[in-house]
Amino acid sequence: MKIHRAYRYELDPNEEQRILLVKHAGAARFAYKWGLVRWKRSTKPKVSAQMPSNSIAN
Repeated sequence: MKIHRAYRYELDPNEEQRILLVKHAGAARFAYKWGLVRWKRSTKPKVSAQMPSNSIAN
């Protein structure tokens, strides 16, 4: 039988540490969104060519 344990910690940063934590979170968010945009652009389906103007559309 496996026993699962969880630990809970509370941070109590001073003002300087709080500022650094916020900066780190902002940088991580920026990097995540930057990577997400690059991934979405790379996986976007490629449109080979537009339909010729003389084709019949339904």
